[in-house]
Amino acid sequence: MEAHLVPAHRGCVSRQRLLLAVSLLTIWMSSAAAEMTIEVTPPNPVEGNDVNIIVRNLPIDTTVHFWYIGRSSIFRQLIVAYEKDTKKNFPGPAFTGQETISHSSSLLIRNITRKHTGYYIFQVMKPFYQTEEVFTWLRVHCEYPSLTFDCLWLVHESQLLRIFCPPISAPDPLVLCCAFENNYMPSGQTLKVFINGPDTPLISPSYVFYPPGASVNLSCYADSDPPAEYTWLVNGKVQKPSRELFIPNISQSVDQSYTCYVYNSVTRLHRTADKTFAVK
Repeated sequence: MEAHLVPAHRGCVSRQRLLLAVSLLTIWMSSAAAEMTIEVTPPNPVEGNDVNIIVRNLPIDTTVHFWYIGRSSIFRQLIVAYEKDTKKNFPGPAFTGQETISHSSSLLIRNITRKHTGYYIFQVMKPFYQTEEVFTWLRVHCEYPSLTFDCLWLVHESQLLRIFCPPISAPDPLVLCCAFENNYMPSGQTLKVFINGPDTPLISPSYVFYPPGASVNLSCYADSDPPAEYTWLVNGKVQKPSRELFIPNISQSVDQSYTCYVYNSVTRLHRTADKTFAVK
């Protein structure tokens, strides 16, 4: 009778399969990691507050972190840079002395004023000089009495729209009249307030070079009071209303255009911004 031979390396094969499964799981978990974001706290600061812009889901493989104020990450708008290995800070041209960057790279701004209103960009540098950035909008409000009231908005002195009026501050554009209808002020007395926007939207991330097949999650934001309505257009085709647009597969052979459309229902103004990619 012939003996059945059992391969001596059978245990090794099972072990190799297990290691392969663990490796694939690790790769999947890495790809499913949450995206980096930033958050302003408190969300509606007034003059004199301390504001902390917190970084969430900071990537591990970073070398230098940058904070900018403005719509683009250029040197003259650099607030501060933080070198991760040496834990040293390097103030930039936009540094005012009120900003402090922590070891977690969150940005603390003390005793804020209206001049701190604007876009804030957080950028990280990775090995081989790759960069990733996110942005947020910080609006600093004037301090008003805590009175609230119902009112009528007189839009262009013709159309009436009843809404709830909280204390409001804004820098300029469209002036509307608010006619009080409560016990705080005599009936018919008016107060001029400022309603503005939307500004030209800003699309993040600003990076344009991607390999074929890459996935990208676009985010659009425009300063607007009241908040704007967001819609994406892909090759002119309207998508579901959202600030976010997920692109699962960037193709080198397909030329597609991505447009963020924002609309303010009170001012009746709209703005757009386009996004293109370079696939290589």
